[in-house]
Amino acid sequence: MQNQSRVVIARCFVFLLALSVVIGSSCTLKQQQQQTTLRIWQTAVDPKAVAVLKDIGAEFERTHPGVRVEIESVAWGALSSQLTTAVGDDIYPAVKDLQLFEGHRYGIAHAFGITYFGYRKDIADRKGLKAPQTWAEYEAFIKSMGSDAGKNGNVLLPGGDPFFVDQLAVELLASNGGHLFDANNRPLFTERPFIEMLRFYRTLAQAAPQDWLNIKYIDQFQYFATGKGLNVPITYARAAKQIDADATPGTNDPNHFGVMPQPVGPSGTKSYATLDGEPWVIFRSSRNIDLGKEFLRLFYRRDLYLRFCLAVPMQLTPIFRSLAESPDYLNDPFIKKWQPWQNQQQQFLADNRIRPIFISEDADRLRPFLLELEGSRIISDTVFAVAKDGRDPEVAARAGQAKAEELIERLGYRRW
Repeated sequence: MQNQSRVVIARCFVFLLALSVVIGSSCTLKQQQQQTTLRIWQTAVDPKAVAVLKDIGAEFERTHPGVRVEIESVAWGALSSQLTTAVGDDIYPAVKDLQLFEGHRYGIAHAFGITYFGYRKDIADRKGLKAPQTWAEYEAFIKSMGSDAGKNGNVLLPGGDPFFVDQLAVELLASNGGHLFDANNRPLFTERPFIEMLRFYRTLAQAAPQDWLNIKYIDQFQYFATGKGLNVPITYARAAKQIDADATPGTNDPNHFGVMPQPVGPSGTKSYATLDGEPWVIFRSSRNIDLGKEFLRLFYRRDLYLRFCLAVPMQLTPIFRSLAESPDYLNDPFIKKWQPWQNQQQQFLADNRIRPIFISEDADRLRPFLLELEGSRIISDTVFAVAKDGRDPEVAARAGQAKAEELIERLGYRRW
């Protein structure tokens, strides 16, 4: 069971992050003098966040003579191991238990972000359109918004990033009352909620720019900010930063660029946003695990942690409720400007309308093959078959079902 739990938790990490960090350490001999190296692997992309991490590393070196901190960037999906650090009651419940397994917590997020459906609020207000509550209402909403789908496109989708295609597919599935698997690990791709998700994805793609298959996750926000799209189903708070920088002055505000909760599918009763939780991981094989823990204590020191989270406000929301809801955080000029976005994120937390990335239900956290399934691109390929190639959703779903079943059986997790 110990080996199995290690595999399960490792799989969970990849789907709970947009920025994850692994702490390892090793000893090297330089000029006949032993020096300890604390190596930090991280996937932060925002220069300000990386700069704060480097400052924290420099402070750690100052207070720990003989220790050298190396901060290295690595790709998503290359980070998996157990974490041995404590959590407190001050952490948001939705975040605290992300790496909970058999009564033990193997991870602690150092920040989190939540998705919205983004839209041009000024255009919707001008047309008297209300935020849609269901998929059917959303389809009518995007049609009423206008725009030339052949050029600019009404709906922006990250077709150039299959990871985010997968993410949206599972978010939509959860919002349609569906699950990826039954209790015996059998995929449920041929069930009604999954097929309805494929049809809805096709509707979104039909309203997307002609080059939507080349649009990357980050590209969406630049397109959105510059008027090349009116709706963005995968919107993180990072988009507000892009809008703030690139939108026409006087329009770069939440009165022009709004966010709404995810609409509910025809088979669902409650919609869900996606949670990015960013867990720290300490390698069990590290020679200096205690140094890794000391680095985390420094990282979470209130002043440094606040600086890190404010490097990308709202996108890097503090995991501690006392800090996230404090004037020190909320009085940041950027957060105050984009207050409606901040309020929507807090409402998601209050309503418990959150699922981690690629998680359709809580039981998915314990499926040890989830990483392989996501990496196989079976789900995004099924989406592309319908949304790009025009394949019948039921036919595409059966093909995806067969591939997923074969993968799970090959990995040794078939129980049906």
